This record gives sequence, structure tokens and C-alpha cells, in this order.
Amino acid sequence: MGIDQGRTLRAIWSPTAGLIAVGLLVVVCVGVMLVIRPNIAAGQLGAGSTVTGTGYLIESAHGRQVQLCLGGSRLVGPPSCSVVAIPVEGVRWNAVPGATRDDGVWYATHVTVRGTWSGSKITLGSVSAAPLPGSLPPVPNSCIRDLRKTSGIASPNSEAALMPLDAEVFDDPDRYAGAWRAEAASSEGLGPMVVEVVGKPSAVEPMLRRLYPYPLCLVGAKLSETELNSTLNLLGRATQDWRADVDYPSNRVIVSVAMLTDALHRRLEPYRDRIIVRQLIHPA
Repeated sequence: MGIDQGRTLRAIWSPTAGLIAVGLLVVVCVGVMLVIRPNIAAGQLGAGSTVTGTGYLIESAHGRQVQLCLGGSRLVGPPSCSVVAIPVEGVRWNAVPGATRDDGVWYATHVTVRGTWSGSKITLGSVSAAPLPGSLPPVPNSCIRDLRKTSGIASPNSEAALMPLDAEVFDDPDRYAGAWRAEAASSEGLGPMVVEVVGKPSAVEPMLRRLYPYPLCLVGAKLSETELNSTLNLLGRATQDWRADVDYPSNRVIVSVAMLTDALHRRLEPYRDRIIVRQLIHPA
């Protein structure tokens, strides 16, 4: 049973949470926003600080360590943490909401921990269930009017029309930045497709609406998919310090780190206009 979500289709967005937009390195962690200007070091948490973080709690296969992770994976064998993880001490699984044991390994998804930071690990104070992330991103403000247009969404014809739309957008990565499905106006159903266009959306709107004659919103994008993928390749999708992936709704590359230290801030600062940093823990 896999417990890590990724993109399954090119035109479908995968949910992310706790973001740090690095234009001015704007840090958003579970609803808390900090602005870290490029010429100011991020700083490090001191030992004894109270910290909080939201993610997955996963026990190691040998049961000797528990980690808080930004997502987990399981292709073969029991679930395990991603590279973005922090050790957590003092976990009692009978007190963890949603805790499950599988193949002898305990884990829980979507929990928030609060505890004391030692400099390398968290001593647990409390753990609570975290809200589940939305399955689809919100509609951009410029697309609000498209929320009222629902005719044909999710019909067989509209699903078939996604194929030529997908081909047009992703086969021309210099003109477009991606496409994704937005959330519906209500809690049920699907919202419009959103296509990000480099340059003036009006230049390609007639053609795209012919390809996809269903609720569709076009928005301008600063970075093309070519530029986003180039940034991702320079950063590396998975290193010992972060995980990275292209995020279409934000038109940036998401870089997930355990904690934004001074050293990581310096390494990521050259990409500040192209990345969003998601950190696992932050001051409570």
C-alpha cells in the first residue's frame, strides 16, 4: 500500500501543503508566514526551542526510531520515510491519531507534532490529527467566473477532450507552463481546467477553446515548463537535503526540506525567483 501521492497525469495537480514562496523567500508553514529576504540568513532553531511540524510519523523497519516526514513511500516492504525527515522521541502509538501497523511497522499519516527541539531531533510533547490536504488546488482569482460553468465537466466527451489539450500544452513547453484541474465551487465534483500560458493568453485562447469546449480558464505564467524543468534538473529531484518537483498551480519548483538552515538558504538563494520551499518543522 503506497502512502506517497504524486502526479498520475501530466495535467492533474498533486496536492502540497506548508509552502515557502521564494521570491522574497516567503515561508508558509501550516498557516504561519515568515518573510525571509534574500540578504538575510534563515537562521537555525536553538536547542530547547518549541517546534511544530505536520507530516507522516513512520517507524523504522527495525522499530528503533520514529521520524516525522514530508510524505512516505512503500514500493516493496513496509512504509518508510522520504529523505525529508526528523527523528522524534517519546512517541506512544496508542496516543497517535490514525496510527496503523503494517508489516510490523507503525505509521500515521497527516498528523501535527509539537515538541522540544534538541538540535537534531524532537522530543514529543503532543500529537494531533492534521486536516487532510485538498485533492485539488483552488481556482485562481481570475478564473472565479469559470466556477459557475459546470456544463459537461467529467462527461465522457470532456474527458476525451483532455487528450488533445494535454498534447497541445505539454508538447510546447516554451509556450505553456502546464495545465491542471481546479477545485469545484462546491465540495463535490470538478472545477475548470486551468492552462498557464507564457505571454498573452488571448493569443492562444480561441485554439484552446476549440480543443477543449468545456469550462476552461487561461492564466498568464512567468516561467515556462522548459524553465521549470531546467530549474528542477539543476536542483536535483532528490538529494540528501531535499526533494523537489514542479508545481503547476504556483508556477514554481517545490523544494521540500526538513528545516531551512543558513547553509540551505545560501544554496537555494540563487533560485529564489523560481522555487517554493516547503519545510517540515518551524518554531511553534
